[in-house]
Amino acid sequence: MSGACARSISGAFALLAVCYVAFALSPSIGYAAVALAIANGGGSILWTSGSTLLQRLVPDAVRGRVAAAEIGGFMLTLSAQHGRGPACSSTAAFPRAH
Repeated sequence: MSGACARSISGAFALLAVCYVAFALSPSIGYAAVALAIANGGGSILWTSGSTLLQRLVPDAVRGRVAAAEIGGFMLTLSAQHGRGPACSSTAAFPRAH
């Protein structure tokens, strides 16, 4: 099973890379939306496969703690990014000339 998870993780990373490049090169908003939708599907595959692999590798006695640490790390990262707000936006990094 871990070989299948590792392959799906590699495939999901490749899917994300291809879709983000397709998004960047999209000629219209419709193509961009499709590229992002597929990329989000790849992100879901990546998260699910990574969590499955982690749960399979961790001993039963600490499985819940490891799952909590994984989700806690995600929430910590998400909240840290949220606090940065407009400082990370493209308009703050590259202000427009008025």
